[in-house]
Amino acid sequence: MAANTLLFTVVSGLVLLAMLLVILRVRSWRQEPAAEGAPAESGWTRASEALNSPTTWTFGFLLLVLLAVTGALAVVGGLPIPEATQAAATTAVMVATGLVLAGFVFAGIYSTVRSRGLGSAPAVGLGSLVIGVLALVVVVAHLFLG
Repeated sequence: MAANTLLFTVVSGLVLLAMLLVILRVRSWRQEPAAEGAPAESGWTRASEALNSPTTWTFGFLLLVLLAVTGALAVVGGLPIPEATQAAATTAVMVATGLVLAGFVFAGIYSTVRSRGLGSAPAVGLGSLVIGVLALVVVVAHLFLG
């Protein structure tokens, strides 16, 4: 029970951090434009440049693969971890797999809607709707199948 509480605390903290980043991004839209002579170099510009870099995506993918392999080894018993943490490792691998799947579904829907000429708001809305429906299906299946 304590492992589930700890997991819920970590997930809630990540959601809170994501909400904070979104709020900070929205707040920066309301700032006055920079003067003509000064270049407007913000943290968001640097982050955007890093996200558009193939090196960042390569390292991110390699880190994701490393985490997946380590988690899978922990679940099947290939790593010498205490038996008390086996359930937490299984839960963490399942949650991480679900988050990666949800991320790919959201990114695919977003890019598809954007490529059809619609704006980012409908793309985010449709992606969020599909992820919400999938989450609802998972909860209902868990309630019915126990």
